[in-house]
Amino acid sequence: MEKLNLQGHKAGNLSFREIYDSMDRRAFVRRIATVTRRSEAAVYNWISGKYRPDALAQTVIAQELGIPASELFPK
Repeated sequence: MEKLNLQGHKAGNLSFREIYDSMDRRAFVRRIATVTRRSEAAVYNWISGKYRPDALAQTVIAQELGIPASELFPK
């Protein structure tokens, strides 16, 4: 499976939500759910800020997007 393509998007210092807003939202949620092996509902909860992904999921998402987890999920 190909990684999500952030080309054409200014990926520097974007949060997880901002990346979601800048892409094909449905495809983004499906891809993140697939690579983290979590439900799409869980991904939507992360996007909304209701919950934060655990450390393992954050690492996988960071690798998938090529952006450090600290930038994607600021404290």
